[in-house]
Amino acid sequence: MPLKTFFLHILLSSMPLLSACGDSPPEQARHDRPVFWSDAYQSTAERFFAAKQSASELTLFLQKMPKGADLHNHVLGATYSEYLFDAARKNNLNYDKEKHVFTPLPKEGNPAVIGIEELISDDKLRQAYFDLFSMRGWRPQQSNGHDHFFQTFGRIASSGRIQTKELLAETLSEIAARNIEQNISYVELIYLIEPKLIADKVDSMLKDFKLEQLDSAYRQIRPLFDDQELRQSINAYFDGLEKQIDAMLLERYGYRLLGKQSDIVLRYIYELQRHDPPRAFFVDLLAAMLAVHHDKRVLSLNMVQPEDDPRALKNFDAQMSMLDFLWDKVGKPPVTLHAGELVLRDSPLEPMRDRIKRSIHEGHAKRIGHGLSIVWEKDAIATLEFMRRQGILVEICLSSNEFISSLKGDEHPFMLYWRAGVPLSLNTDDEGVNRGNLTVEFIKAVQTYDLNYEDVLKLVRNSLEYSFMPGSSLYLDGNYQRLQPAYQDVRQDNYQGGLPTAEENLKLHVQIRLERDLLAFEKEISSAFTTPLPDKP
Repeated sequence: MPLKTFFLHILLSSMPLLSACGDSPPEQARHDRPVFWSDAYQSTAERFFAAKQSASELTLFLQKMPKGADLHNHVLGATYSEYLFDAARKNNLNYDKEKHVFTPLPKEGNPAVIGIEELISDDKLRQAYFDLFSMRGWRPQQSNGHDHFFQTFGRIASSGRIQTKELLAETLSEIAARNIEQNISYVELIYLIEPKLIADKVDSMLKDFKLEQLDSAYRQIRPLFDDQELRQSINAYFDGLEKQIDAMLLERYGYRLLGKQSDIVLRYIYELQRHDPPRAFFVDLLAAMLAVHHDKRVLSLNMVQPEDDPRALKNFDAQMSMLDFLWDKVGKPPVTLHAGELVLRDSPLEPMRDRIKRSIHEGHAKRIGHGLSIVWEKDAIATLEFMRRQGILVEICLSSNEFISSLKGDEHPFMLYWRAGVPLSLNTDDEGVNRGNLTVEFIKAVQTYDLNYEDVLKLVRNSLEYSFMPGSSLYLDGNYQRLQPAYQDVRQDNYQGGLPTAEENLKLHVQIRLERDLLAFEKEISSAFTTPLPDKP
C-alpha cells in the first residue's frame, strides 16, 4: 500500500472516534481514566465520551440526563408482569397454569386452575409466568420473537390490569413515576379509551355503512362533533382519571401530575385495531376523531396489532380510504401510524413496497412508528426526501425491533434515516413486555451507532419538537441553535425570563423546562452530583 494511501486510510478510520469525542484527549479511553463526573474533564461532551467507555457509567449518565419525551408508549405493554398479581386479586381472578392466563374460573373442579398465591410461591410456575408474560422468556434462534411478543398482550389483558378506571389510573401513575425518575417530562400514551364512552354511541347512530358510500356514513354521525353532552362526558372522564392519577402519584411516589408543580405531562393517543373489519374500524376511527375533537388531552390516533397479519394485509386499502376521507372532514388532526413494521421473514415483499409512503400520503401520518421496511419501498429515496422536507418523524423502538423483527445494528434503518436527515426519536414501545425503559433505548442507540453528546441532545429535542403538543416552538424553523428572541438566554445561568404556563403554551412550556433541566444537569455533573437540581421554573 502506498504511504499516502496508508495515512489516508488511518485518518478516515479515526474520524468516527474523533467526531464522538470532540477535543477529548485519547488517554480518556484508557482503563485507568477518571470516572465521567471527575473534574478532569472540561465539558459535558468530554464527560459523555468518558461515560461511553463503560456500560455502567453510560447508564448513570443517561439515567440522570433529561430525555424529553417518549412518544410511542403502549399502556398495556408498559406494565411489568410483577404488577399483574395485584390486579388479578382485585378482579377476583385465578390462574390457569395450562393456558397461561388469568381466569375467573374457580379452583374447585378445575385441576389446571390455581390461586394467585400458589402461582407466586411455586418457583417453577412463577418463572414460567414471567417468561411467558414478557420477552424475558424469548430465546433467539429457538423461538419466534414476533409471535412471543404479540402473545404477551392477551395474557397481560387477562389480568384486567386496565379494566377499571381505578386500575387504569394505577397503571398510568406507575408509568408516570417511572418516567419522572428517568428525567422524562412528557409522554404520549397509546390505549383504547373507554369504548362505551364514545364508540358505542357512534355504533348506535351508524345505521347503514357501505365502504363505497363513506359520505353517507359520515353524515349519520356528524351531529356528534357538535354534541356538547358528549364533550362534557369525555372531559369529565379525563378530569376524573387525571385526578386519580395525581392522587396516586402523590401518595405513592411524591410526584404531581396536575397543578403548577406538575412533574410530568401525560397525553393520549386513541388506538385502533387493524384486524377489525371495515365497519368496526370506521366506528373506532370516528370515535378516535371525536375524542381528539372534544378533549385537548387526546392528541392523535394510531393503528395497533401486527401489520403482517393476513387481516391487516386485507384491510389496509380500506383503512387508508377511511383515514383519507375523514381526515379532511374533521379538521386535519395530527396522525401517527405504525407503518413498515415488516420484514421478509414475516411478510411478502408486496406490502413492504408502499406501506410507509401510503401511510403518509393517504393516512396523513405526521409521524411513523418503526418504519423498518423503508429499504424495500419502491419509492424509498423519494419517500425519505419527502419525510426530510416535511419533517415527518420516525418513532424508533430499538428493543422491540430486535425482539419482534430481529433487526439490530446495521440491519436496522436507524442510520439510513439519520444520514438522510429524517427526524428521529427514541421510544420504549412496550417497556414492561421488553423489560426495559427509555434509558435503555438511549444506551442501545449510543452503543450501537456511536452517538456523541450532540447527537443525543438532538434526539431528546426531537422528541418534544415533533410531539403533538399544542403551542408554538421555542426553536425557530426547527433549528435548535436558533431560539425565539424572547427566550434567547434560556440556556444561560442568569436567565431572568419567564415561563409560559402549560395552559398558555404547552409546547413552549415543556421545551423551556427541558433547556433549563439540561443546564442544571450539566452543572450538576461538573460538581460531581454534590448539589441538588434546582426547582423547575
